[in-house]
Amino acid sequence: MDHILAIYDLERKYVRKLAAYLEQQNKMPFQIMAFDDMEKLKRYFSKEPASVLLIHEAAWEKGLSKLAEQIILLTDQREKEQLDSFLNEDDIPAVCKYQSGEAIAKKVLGICAVAKAPVIPLAAHWKAGKKAELIGIYTPIKRSLQTSFSMVYCRLNAKKKKTLYLNFEVFAGFYAWFQKEYSTDLLDLMYFLDEPDEKFLLKLAGMAERFAEFDYIPPAISYEDFMLVKKEQWTGLIQTIVEKSGYETVVLDLGDQMQGLLEILSLCDRIYTICKPDGIAVAKLAAFEENVRISGREEILGKMVKCRLPVLKHMPQRAEELTYSQLADYMKNKLGEIFS
Repeated sequence: MDHILAIYDLERKYVRKLAAYLEQQNKMPFQIMAFDDMEKLKRYFSKEPASVLLIHEAAWEKGLSKLAEQIILLTDQREKEQLDSFLNEDDIPAVCKYQSGEAIAKKVLGICAVAKAPVIPLAAHWKAGKKAELIGIYTPIKRSLQTSFSMVYCRLNAKKKKTLYLNFEVFAGFYAWFQKEYSTDLLDLMYFLDEPDEKFLLKLAGMAERFAEFDYIPPAISYEDFMLVKKEQWTGLIQTIVEKSGYETVVLDLGDQMQGLLEILSLCDRIYTICKPDGIAVAKLAAFEENVRISGREEILGKMVKCRLPVLKHMPQRAEELTYSQLADYMKNKLGEIFS
């Protein structure tokens, strides 16, 4: 039997609407089935249980536990939510039903990632035919619009390819930029590297936020914790995502403060480097290139695509405006062949 996420609720319209939404989400690695008839639910899973049963708390009884490897309650009370926590043996995690389908999907995946039950998703969902293309974006020149460049690149690339954006700055400012609060960040994903692939990929899917056409993981919040991450951990995280996640392109917005910067750049298939004509900017880029040579990683220089941005009269103050900015127009003209 396929790995199934079964949903049961007495409200037929609700359960069908939720199931339809989850079926459309690429991040849900299960076959979705909706039920509003308890007898049909019992008959269907009488011989082989579902992977997950999302069931309204009013209909729950202990005898139904045999119908699924993982039970999650749909509750009317927000205070009963239990997300991304390691569950006690006697606890059943609960998700409030009165929230967006996106929020429910993220919370279900978060619960599955830490569940003690062997919740195994559809292998085919994440089965990438080949490794993702790894794009690095880095310049030693500050205030160079690197993050804006990275996001525009992702938006253009995502029109044709499934794209994931990872930001490695310690003060990325995403809370203000996206006007959104995050309960998890990149370092939380790092903690799942030692888990089986299925749990890591569930965690990745549950954490992934959506902006326009591409996915992203919220950047690290804690400066101290970020600085403690070893280069082997960063490279392990990146390689796992590239090889196993099913994304077609992974874009790295890299910073100086992370350990293992040169090792990560060596992994990239292509590197975009923003340059400027003023003397100190030229000197900084020359110093970086010399450091690359000294380290014995000349292959990095061969992958670099230098981009000298024009003088931009106006830069967006909101993330949504990036697509229609002068920067986007420049990149479409300069790099258009890459996205065609």
